[in-house]
Amino acid sequence: VAGRHDGEAQCRYGRESDARGEASYSITGITWVYLPASGLSSERGHALKEFLAWVLEDGQKMAPLLGYTSLPASLASKAREKLGTVQ
Repeated sequence: VAGRHDGEAQCRYGRESDARGEASYSITGITWVYLPASGLSSERGHALKEFLAWVLEDGQKMAPLLGYTSLPASLASKAREKLGTVQ
């Protein structure tokens, strides 16, 4: 689901697989995040940064336990660096 680009934070959710069968379901996950560098309300900006920081740290540690692949360390590092520039 992609939204407008009016300065609001947005996430795109994509289907990672389209499993077939009675006991199957598609896996949905965040495939990209658009987060403006400034202009978010203080409360919203703080909440988004806190969530994304969790995704890039503790969430990555949990991924293999849940059957997911962690982001490559270099990509997670770049994302944390960019997240640090959001005001």
